[in-house]
Amino acid sequence: MGLFFHELGHCLIDAFQLPITGREENVVDEFSTLLLLEARKEGLSQAHYLILGFADFFYLLAKNAGQVPWGDEHPDNMVRFGNILCFLYGSSPNEFQQLADHFKLPKRRQHMCCREYKEKIKAWERLVEPHTTEAGATGPGKVRVRYDQARSAFGQKMQAAFVQNRLFDTLAQVLTKEFALPYDITIVLKDCGTANCWWDPGKREVVLCYEMMKFYAEMLQKRAQGQTPQPNRTPQPAPQRTPQSQPQRAPQPMPQPQPVPQPMPVPQPMPQPQQGMDARVVGQWMARINHGVVTYAIYTMMGPQGQYYSKVETWRQDGVMVDFYEETGSYQATNGGLVIKVIRNTQGPQNLEGRFPYMFQNNSLTIKGLPIVNGYPVSFMRIR
Repeated sequence: MGLFFHELGHCLIDAFQLPITGREENVVDEFSTLLLLEARKEGLSQAHYLILGFADFFYLLAKNAGQVPWGDEHPDNMVRFGNILCFLYGSSPNEFQQLADHFKLPKRRQHMCCREYKEKIKAWERLVEPHTTEAGATGPGKVRVRYDQARSAFGQKMQAAFVQNRLFDTLAQVLTKEFALPYDITIVLKDCGTANCWWDPGKREVVLCYEMMKFYAEMLQKRAQGQTPQPNRTPQPAPQRTPQSQPQRAPQPMPQPQPVPQPMPVPQPMPQPQQGMDARVVGQWMARINHGVVTYAIYTMMGPQGQYYSKVETWRQDGVMVDFYEETGSYQATNGGLVIKVIRNTQGPQNLEGRFPYMFQNNSLTIKGLPIVNGYPVSFMRIR
């Protein structure tokens, strides 16, 4: 989500003709981070997890791809990671002191982060506030969402999920309500043929590619398995200027709502049972559970060597995410029983173990007895 707001920053700079100094990629990184921090102050208490995911993406890219060429319009990935971490720390030093120490953020920089956060918040408020409906501004523009027909299996799965949970439709409604836009803007989700996302000022579109989501998911999976991320694609440059359109800005791949940047511990696999691992369980799975006034979104990667990684989000009916946690551990799947051992849970108990019945039907995996839904069966859809 951080990169969506990054592209939104490019969009608003063009739409409102905002004056900026310095490299625009740095400026919209600031905008994305500070917007989410402001949302946290307004009640989205778990927004810092989205920020950590934004930072985590650049952390993984830096470990994977090394330094960005000095002449590129995008800053070095570790610099971007450090800047996002700095704003997060500056917003609440006591709360994020452990995180700053973990990544060895220098003490002098920590002090400067507190000042930078206050200065940047004030600067962005002065730039953007005159264009908000709260300040009395008006404009004919609306934000719309368009789902182009997905060609890939992964894109089809993600498109179905986004259409169902209406995440981007809700964001479009909020942005239309908050900003007095001078023209219509379209959020486009599609298969692009390359892992990328960008703002196209000629078409007035924020383009999000399913290949980018797959790219990030693959990096997360390899990290959970203890492997060094090795992408099978490189983000392509945006199309060159033509008489019909303006140049597109193409930063880095687009992730989904996101985990903490520090590497998760690599779980040790359980001993292989005599009957052998049920290979059908291996893969990437997703489930959504409507549970009263909230909806749980669960994303799980089951590795072939008995390791797993899970991400669980809690969403209100108004489209606001109110909770988020991650879990890693090891598992065995044999004879219709799934034995799960929790090694790390970012919000709950650790070093727990349980056995859960499971069954397959077509392309879905149903697990019974999971504590998050009071033991009711949960059906997961395979996304890879």
